[in-house]
Parts: sequence; structure tokens; C-alpha cells
Amino acid sequence: MAKSVRNNLASKGLNLGKEELKNQLKEQGGVIQKLQEAQLKVLQDEGLDERDLIQAQQVHANADPELMDILKGFETMLDESLYGLVPVLPWMVEPSITQAQIQECQSKLHKTEVDNVCKRFSEAGGVLKSVQELGRALASASNEAETAVFKEFAITSEEFYSSIGLHCRRDENFKREREEIERDHINRMVKMFRPASPAVPTGPMVQTEQPAAAASEGVVKGPPGAAGPVPPPATEASEEKK
Repeated sequence: MAKSVRNNLASKGLNLGKEELKNQLKEQGGVIQKLQEAQLKVLQDEGLDERDLIQAQQVHANADPELMDILKGFETMLDESLYGLVPVLPWMVEPSITQAQIQECQSKLHKTEVDNVCKRFSEAGGVLKSVQELGRALASASNEAETAVFKEFAITSEEFYSSIGLHCRRDENFKREREEIERDHINRMVKMFRPASPAVPTGPMVQTEQPAAAASEGVVKGPPGAAGPVPPPATEASEEKK
């Protein structure tokens, strides 16, 4: 999110300082609220409440250097995320997997995510009832892809993304190549769901010309007669491989 916001501002000729942008994302981007919600969920899963956590931190933090390093490390991870960097777990000093393994895993993640989205549309008969439902379908497709692929590669999501962060800090070429791959994937996903009139049946879409009842619901549809989305157009690289 931070990188997208920064790039969007730069394209408009606006250039906020690092700290100013970080503070705005914290306050206006809902970051703190999401962190609090995540913390509350973990505490509930562990049968604790916030007071227990605060008390334990006060008792042990100053007496336990390792705990202090972890707490400071998570603050650093938050800052890195808001600066648009891939955060690294505070206790990880070396990547868990190689660059080649990351690229293989990332490719499988992208393919599985697209397949999962296509499956959602197929199960829904080619129609999702709202843009919000599309958002939920995309989120669940991504989460399910990560669960399946990380299990296949015997790695946790935290280790995977921390390994990416470490490689990016050490190798500018790897960082640049990964950003290009991520950009291409996002562009392909966007092309699958773009506003269009019913006269242009290119794939699942947010239709711009609909009956009043459908328009009020923000219906997301596939092409007439289709049970699911049409795969996105092949990239130039894939055409060359053929």
C-alpha cells in the first residue's frame, strides 16, 4: 500500500517526505486500527486480554534483552512496511530460501491465485452480486493460494516474505525484477475485472451500462453465456515462449 501511494503521489508531482508519508499512512490508512484488531485476535486465541500483555511487557521487557530486541524489531518492521519495503522478521538474519526458489514459489502463487478467482466466478455462475463480493473473492483466493503453495514449499508466509526482504536489501537486480513481476501480475488481474459495456464481452467486469436494479447492486458479471472469467490476455513473454 505504501509503495502504491508513494508512486501515485510521485506521478502527480507530489513528493512527501518519508516521515510525513509514514505518519499519514499510520493515521489515515487504518494501519493502527488493523494492528490493534490483529493483536486482539491473537490475544483472544491465547485466552489473554490486553492488560495481561501490557503487564507482561512491563515486567519482562527491561530484564530480557531478547524480548527488547523483538519489540524493537517489530517497530522496525512497521516502519519498513510504511516506507514501502518488504519487512523482515527481527530474528531472521539469513534468507530461508534462495532467489530461484522465491521466483518458483511466486510464479506458483500467481497462477494459483488466478485459478482460484476463476473458480469463484464459475461457482457463482459467472456473476458476483457486488464489488464488495469481488473484493472478498480476491482476498480469499489470495489467502488460499498462499496456504496451499507455502505448504507445498514447506515454508511459512513470514519466512517467505522475510527472505524476499533480505534478498531485496542485498541485490538490487533481484529487487527490480521482483517488482516488475508483481506489477505484471497486478496488471493481469486488473484486466480481468475492468469497467466495460455489455457490447465488449472481454471477461468478468463491472458493467457500466446496466438495468437500474443491477446497477444499484454494483453487479460484477462475466461475458454473456460464460460460466466464469476468460483468462487474461497472454503477455509478450508468453507469446515468445510459444
